[in-house]
Amino acid sequence: MPETNSKEIIESLKKGLVPILKKTWDFYLKRGRKFKVFIPLIIALFILTLLPENMDKEKEGKAHTMMLMYDVSMERGRDLVDELGMDAFDKINALKEKYPLDDDDVKILIGAENTKFDKLSEAFSKQFDIRKSELAKKASVDSGRSITESDMDDFKDAYLSYGSASGYDSNASRFGNDLKWSGFTVDEYIDLMKLASANDFGLQFLKWNVSADWVKQGIAKEGSYQNFITSIKKVQEGFPKDWKHEDINLPEWYESFSACKDDYKKCKSADTLYYTWEGIDDLRRACRDYLESQAKWGVTWAWGPSFGGHITGKRYLTEGTFSFWDDRVKIKNGFGAERTANIRCDVSLDSKTVLLVYER
Repeated sequence: MPETNSKEIIESLKKGLVPILKKTWDFYLKRGRKFKVFIPLIIALFILTLLPENMDKEKEGKAHTMMLMYDVSMERGRDLVDELGMDAFDKINALKEKYPLDDDDVKILIGAENTKFDKLSEAFSKQFDIRKSELAKKASVDSGRSITESDMDDFKDAYLSYGSASGYDSNASRFGNDLKWSGFTVDEYIDLMKLASANDFGLQFLKWNVSADWVKQGIAKEGSYQNFITSIKKVQEGFPKDWKHEDINLPEWYESFSACKDDYKKCKSADTLYYTWEGIDDLRRACRDYLESQAKWGVTWAWGPSFGGHITGKRYLTEGTFSFWDDRVKIKNGFGAERTANIRCDVSLDSKTVLLVYER
């Protein structure tokens, strides 16, 4: 059964009672003095008996919510509503945002008999100081460095700037391991966290041997953190097969990626050229157009990009040529029948023209 808000009750009473009161007023003005006193008393009694009943129901509903949310008794839930008011849940949430304790900590604080409701803010602050001290010690052990409570305060501020719904404790407990993996200083780590989300930051940069300054410069160059992440993902598309973090110099690959957009000769690999060089899409379309012009009875293309495959190797550097292939092309004959063919298209990167299209 849905909870009833006290304001809604009062508005409902106004709408129902005002017309009745008006008619009653007009009626008893024409009657005797005793009757004039009796009618208002009846109406006042009706209001006094009806309103508290509905407000009690709302209060019970709020208390029941407290009981379910914080695993307390119904009596404790009623005490919460009595002491903190009908917006008790909002007040507790505000404290959780200021002091991001885990749910278990919050339930213990709310349920403890020695927790005074008028001192709830102090109780949250004290418990968070305890948790912060524990996490600083853990981070120090995991990172092999001296992590202070002040560092954990900085971590908290960066973490809260995300508006992250995941647990603060679980993220903060990884703080030490993250520092150990990344090689960043505490200040560098915190600065980068303020630019990104904790998850994105961890996934993208912790295992790379890069500096925080390099990441910041990349963000500034690309215009935003998200743009930088998108570029990094495109850089990874050009990595050799079975690559490992320790074998990749990410700044070098990123620099090559940036240069490769304009100059195919600066691409580190055929894969990088295929995914990065600005002229690649025009050449793929040129291959498609050329085949269609040469096929006497027509061509049927499969769903997706045509000539989606390419030949690896260094011919793009030694000869200035590049080769695409498409093994899903269907060539028609004069009777309308189709057969699947594997078509290769060789192109010149310098003149951006098709050299040869043939079936393999």
